[in-house]
Amino acid sequence: MIRQIFPSKIMIQTTSFCNSDCIMCPYGETSKILTQGKMEWKLFKKIILECKKNNVERILLYLMNEPLMDKEIVKKINYAKRKNPKAIVHIVSNGNLLNEKLSKKIIKSKLDYIEFSVHGINKASYEETMKKLKFNKTIQNIEKFISMAQKYKKKKDYVHIKTLNIKNKTKNKQKIIEFWKEKGINNINYFEAPISRAGNIGWLKVKTKEEVKGCNSIWRDEMIHILFNGNIILCCMDWKRENILGNIRNKSIKDIWNDKKYMKTEQIILGKLKSPKNFICKKCEESS
Repeated sequence: MIRQIFPSKIMIQTTSFCNSDCIMCPYGETSKILTQGKMEWKLFKKIILECKKNNVERILLYLMNEPLMDKEIVKKINYAKRKNPKAIVHIVSNGNLLNEKLSKKIIKSKLDYIEFSVHGINKASYEETMKKLKFNKTIQNIEKFISMAQKYKKKKDYVHIKTLNIKNKTKNKQKIIEFWKEKGINNINYFEAPISRAGNIGWLKVKTKEEVKGCNSIWRDEMIHILFNGNIILCCMDWKRENILGNIRNKSIKDIWNDKKYMKTEQIILGKLKSPKNFICKKCEESS
């Protein structure tokens, strides 16, 4: 595939905070050692307007965070979609912070769809996995959201579910699928096991590669990842921000995407240049 001169997908971290500490997520560790914050409106608008100028296909308003912790997320959803009406705008949330008022605002917004990340279909497995969150509250929130979405005649695939089989707590995949289908969900993204997030999950073993020869991650050469402070990181596995490829405060997305530093990193990922000793892709399950 020929690399485009501008990414067709944009992942934006409007805030870096999360209200959970899931066992398959590096946030609990990285949030203690890295600066956290919220993206300024001026910076957000700059990104969205450049997306408009370059006909971006998809805008993902989440990255290593819980998007509902941004009190202005609905406002940002509407702004992004208004300026980019042809783009798909969506978020992924754990659903724990939903209430009736917020649910209604989201459903009546310009959001194309929402995916809830829920790992466990009973209290024990869920609360062991998604620490700090309560199973009953989350499920009730999502059930009410689904009901409200139906009331406002949202399309059937407006609500998605993402779920992981953590440590084989629930061995029956069909049981998990049926749990959500009974609640009216058809789009269920089921994953058999978690990954180490490029070696960033301590309890998950990872085999380090000598060299990398490519990446199998979805949209790898189509997506750019922007942190709350404007830094552009290599990808959504780069939790410790090891590879900062530029900052949009002083450069455009297009300039960074086509910069020598970015292009050199691309060549390393494809195995056309020798990789540094501790290059993140050597620890990633998605690399070949």
